[in-house]
Amino acid sequence: MNNVLEQAYPSIRELPEEWTIKQFQELLIEPVRNGIYKKKEFHGRGQKIINMGELFDYNFISNQEMKRVELTQKELEKNLVKDGDLLFARRSLVLEGSGKCSIVVNPSEDTTFESSIIRARLNKDEAEPKFYYYLFHSPLGRALMASITTQTAVSGITGSNLVLLKVPHPPLISQRKITAILSAYDHLIENNTRRIKILEEMARSLYREWFVSFRFPGHKQVKMVDSELGLIPEEWEVKKVSEVANPCRGRSYRSIELVEEGGLPFLNLKCIERDGGFRHDGIKRYQGLSKETQTARAGDIIMAVTDMTQERRIVARAARVPKTGEDIFVFSMDLVKIVPKDVISND
Repeated sequence: MNNVLEQAYPSIRELPEEWTIKQFQELLIEPVRNGIYKKKEFHGRGQKIINMGELFDYNFISNQEMKRVELTQKELEKNLVKDGDLLFARRSLVLEGSGKCSIVVNPSEDTTFESSIIRARLNKDEAEPKFYYYLFHSPLGRALMASITTQTAVSGITGSNLVLLKVPHPPLISQRKITAILSAYDHLIENNTRRIKILEEMARSLYREWFVSFRFPGHKQVKMVDSELGLIPEEWEVKKVSEVANPCRGRSYRSIELVEEGGLPFLNLKCIERDGGFRHDGIKRYQGLSKETQTARAGDIIMAVTDMTQERRIVARAARVPKTGEDIFVFSMDLVKIVPKDVISND
């Protein structure tokens, strides 16, 4: 594992003197634990349960809406999460998802986690949980996870390998200072993301008002006529998407083509919000080949055509590529770009 540290960070030998390298298990207050499996008859009531959908959708898991499962008293004693718990994906359909880390933040009620998730509970006298959450999201952390990932039908890690990882261990005061700086950036990003969501919801509301309810400016003077989709304004037409636009499928890629720096921004399923709209934190970096039809620009419309969430809430959801200061994006084969045709006949 030291080789992994050195390959990911060649200057690892030059760590500050007070920093040490420890096995991850040395930082735990109790052994890691896999989540719980319950038969269907126990679902739909009881305690909240963190599923893979929440793990992949949220880095900070707190009081989001979740499914529920009924637990026995013994299960309650062993299988709940607490503030600061780190949760890791045991398996993933894609390599980069294996070992994905989220952190539990002040849950307001009893919450458990499913069997595909590993819980790690740190000794807070030795380790600041948020510091190690940030570590496992860094290039070093991803390299460490890749070093213990096995690949069969799906990619996966085990708790026994996770605890043997060797990780940097600064003094606790240094961990907290680093965490405070990174958390401040997270808060800024969160505030900007919230503003963007408000603006996107305003745009969706306006769209619904004008093009679903047909309450656009001057609508009272427009005659409504029957169509196969119901009443629509006179002179409007109902057409297939293929008559007005061409869908372009994205790029099939290998995990080694995803890089931490350089390359082009890479759009994927994580860029699509569950209810539609764009997620900026889903953008990755891609260094590989691509065709013109597998690239997009700001303003282009992309749509999910596959789905990794259990609820299947992303498939067929669309988003508009935002302005980020970069000219060209590559998008994955899980997405299509909807390209309006140059000429739409008025005949």
